[in-house]
Amino acid sequence: MKQTILYLVTVIITFLIFQSCSSVPLTGRSQLNMIPSSEMLTMSFQQYDQFLKESKLSTNQAEANMVKRIGGNIKQAVEKYMSDHAISGRLRGYHENSI
Repeated sequence: MKQTILYLVTVIITFLIFQSCSSVPLTGRSQLNMIPSSEMLTMSFQQYDQFLKESKLSTNQAEANMVKRIGGNIKQAVEKYMSDHAISGRLRGYHENSI
C-alpha cells in the first residue's frame, strides 16, 4: 500500500514538473516556471520602483554617459539579433526609459 501511494505521489509530482516547463522563445530551450510570468513581471516592476526610490542618480557625468552608451549598444545588439532572426515583432510594446 505504501509503495502504491509513493508511486502515485511520484507520478503526480513528475507530471506537475513537466506541466510547469515551457520553451524559451528566443533560444527554444526548456525552462521550469515555478512562478507564473505575470507574477514575475509584477514583482520585477515593484523591485525596480523600489530601487529607483532608494537610489540616487550619479552626478558623475562621465560615468552616466558611459552607462547610456553601453545601454545603447545593448539596445542595438538586441534589435539586430531580433531582426536577423525575423522576430522583431516581439519588441513591440517595449519602450526606452530615459532618466
